[in-house]
Amino acid sequence: MATSSAAEIADEMFQKLSEDEQKQDLKEKLQPIVDYGVNLAKSLAPVGGPSDPLSGTFRDSIHSKELPDRKYHMPAMAIVSDDPAAVHIEYGTSKTPEHGTFAKTEQALAKYGAETAPYWTEDSDPGLRPK
Repeated sequence: MATSSAAEIADEMFQKLSEDEQKQDLKEKLQPIVDYGVNLAKSLAPVGGPSDPLSGTFRDSIHSKELPDRKYHMPAMAIVSDDPAAVHIEYGTSKTPEHGTFAKTEQALAKYGAETAPYWTEDSDPGLRPK
């Protein structure tokens, strides 16, 4: 039967704590980028007039969602919509044009890497700044 010394147990606990701290740090760095993406997607979402079927429901349903990362066990987030019409709005149908709200948002976010995440100043667009 294998046994562990107190030092080995302490090292394992410290490593686990360190991993959790790293995950939390990454999550804190990821959140402003995701918030920016949500605000950008909402600004790009099509909204029509009062009689238009694009009433703003799609725009209002856009939000971030934390996803489980089963492969690397690291924080993962997505920008999603719970609107049942979202897929038709995004890709279009035979009768409606493609709007590509999420595709455009993804393109805008793709230019950011770990070192170039968006930062906000007093001059930043208030509509896109995270709340």
